[in-house]
Amino acid sequence: MAYRSSPYKGDLVYADDFRCTEDDSKKLGSPEFDTVTRRLARKLTELMITKEEYVVIKTMLLLNPAFINSLDISIDSWETVQQLRDRMHDSLVEYERWRGNTNQRRIGNLFLTLPLLMQAKILAREYWFSVKQSGRVPLHKLLSEMLEYACP
Repeated sequence: MAYRSSPYKGDLVYADDFRCTEDDSKKLGSPEFDTVTRRLARKLTELMITKEEYVVIKTMLLLNPAFINSLDISIDSWETVQQLRDRMHDSLVEYERWRGNTNQRRIGNLFLTLPLLMQAKILAREYWFSVKQSGRVPLHKLLSEMLEYACP
């Protein structure tokens, strides 16, 4: 959602036909998630992040050992995970070179978005789990199953 909301102009873009102003977001009842997501959207706008960069950064988040451990997944080969991370990093370096970007700090600045991405992910999961628990909105079966898996 943060990527869809950039360039950030004050609205969070949940979908092409659904945008939320700050006032709208207050009614949804997740102020911390809203604040973090808006901060991330501003940061992505400031960096003028491309879709390719965003996909690689999100992939790096998924390959983070802390994230993998939070899912309680048994990994047979951490070496394989490290190799995937290295390949993603190399791909990002190659992409920046291809774009003609000579700013060596760009990749570091992109990686500095990872904590905000992780925080937004955690807060989104907590929000939707609370919606499910409260029964305020009937959730699609797939979303319910995903929440049950992610929030035992």
